Amino acid sequence: MNDKELLFSLVRSSIWGGKPDIDEIPQDLIKPLLLLAQKQTVKGLVAEALMRSGIRLYREDAYNVFNFHRELSRTNFRMFEMVKALCRLLESHGIRFCVVKGQTISALYRVCDMRTPGDIDFYCDASSFEQAKHILQEQWQVEFEEEDEDGEQHLAFTYQGVLFEMHYRLMHFASASNQKIFDDYLHSIPYHHLLIDDVRVPTLSPELNVVYTFLHLYHHLVEMGVALRQFCDVAILLNHYQLNTAILKEMLARLGFLRAFTAVGTILVDHLGLPERQFPFPITKKDRHYSRLILDIVFKHGNFGKYNRKYASRSGVAYYFESFFIKLSHYRKLFSLSSKENKAVLFYSIPRKIKLSFQRLQKSSSVFDKA
Repeated sequence: MNDKELLFSLVRSSIWGGKPDIDEIPQDLIKPLLLLAQKQTVKGLVAEALMRSGIRLYREDAYNVFNFHRELSRTNFRMFEMVKALCRLLESHGIRFCVVKGQTISALYRVCDMRTPGDIDFYCDASSFEQAKHILQEQWQVEFEEEDEDGEQHLAFTYQGVLFEMHYRLMHFASASNQKIFDDYLHSIPYHHLLIDDVRVPTLSPELNVVYTFLHLYHHLVEMGVALRQFCDVAILLNHYQLNTAILKEMLARLGFLRAFTAVGTILVDHLGLPERQFPFPITKKDRHYSRLILDIVFKHGNFGKYNRKYASRSGVAYYFESFFIKLSHYRKLFSLSSKENKAVLFYSIPRKIKLSFQRLQKSSSVFDKA
């Protein structure tokens, strides 16, 4: 096995249980394997599979895996506590909100503390956003950071060392009609609830949760790249829920992402081991044609496109030009999977971002000249 095959074997073992397809990992493969797992944000799943299956490792490697496993468990415990604290606070003031991604999916994993966490994302609609912001400032004494890059989706704050993103727009589309369709679903479909210990955590309805989690994955895939963790999340949701496939199909078709969803499904079924009966739609040979293209992006650029970049810093002309050509390459390869949204990106969103980039450069030049 090469390092990618090993990675898939161990991730499948951790997600579904069962023994991985190997008894021992050569010493010259363990470090590349763990580095690859880190780039794909699935190191916790790999560590869990290694420890549970009793695969023989050299002492130093075994010690490192054990330490990572222990620290990740502690981090997840803290993240779950923060989600519960957030829910108790907002519920006590009658705020309408829901928590998305992150710990609400981690709680569904076979071993819930082995998913590598990021931040805590939650959504408040316009009717309660300002009230929620005031309560968080007053009760938690937080300071809100600057908005996201384009000021279109969320505010961020840190509380007790944990980063939160408070969304006033859960998903941003380049297509105005897609934006309206998604927002209408978001505002009209009642929230679902997930029990974390003794706390009821509001989340999206099963079908909308699958659609949103997939869209988040796919957006990052075609933009700059995405990690294997996001594919694991979609697989976990599909396996957990008893979905109304007619509703799910209608949502994806109206948004123009049904083909993209089935293409991503090939990774879930063929590589991550999701039972094909748990995938809601038939997978065709044409869908499988995109597997290699998708995995090339995943393994080249890793978690949110951080890797194999010449210019890593999110500033400067070189960074924006490099980003532009990476995006153009991804859109070209995957264009037909979601042509409705991609046309809006190419003819509206990208020109707008180029204009914003030039405005930033002009502003920077002006400041430099004054200095």
